[in-house]
Amino acid sequence: ADERSQRALDLTAEVIENNPANYTAWQFRRRCLEALGSDLYKELRYTEEKAYDTPKNYQIWFHRRAIVQTLGDPASDLQFVSNVLLEDGKNYHAWSHRQWVLKTYNLWEGELDVVDELLTQDVRNNSAWNQRWFVIENTEGRTPEVVAREIDYTFAKIELAIDNESPWNYLRG
Repeated sequence: ADERSQRALDLTAEVIENNPANYTAWQFRRRCLEALGSDLYKELRYTEEKAYDTPKNYQIWFHRRAIVQTLGDPASDLQFVSNVLLEDGKNYHAWSHRQWVLKTYNLWEGELDVVDELLTQDVRNNSAWNQRWFVIENTEGRTPEVVAREIDYTFAKIELAIDNESPWNYLRG
């Protein structure tokens, strides 16, 4: 049967509690939410709770993305992802979601500052170096001025950990 009711929605929560990687449960949950006209902001809070429990679960991030798309409102997402990255600055799914939010909703302002803070905390964070490249490629581009600035920035970081491959790889990019 294709029951889309509060009972079915509640059952998806039970399934997800026992197996958060069950993509069918997440997909059916979205169908139930739509059929019931549920509060999708409440659903964002639900995904936050689940993401803090299992932050490297792709299904949670895909579900959150679908909810944000439906709402057309990424207002809380950059801060949410920042909080997840405080726990694990190399969480691929969190970075991927952040890049989607930035690019989809054109929220680039201040992102280099966020990346700089992360690199200040951990100069070896290859994910943050990747994010820096992503932001520059999608905003300023590689003008001579930007390239010169990035070379200076990178060499300053190299001085902190000369054997760190991340900034050297960034220079090659």
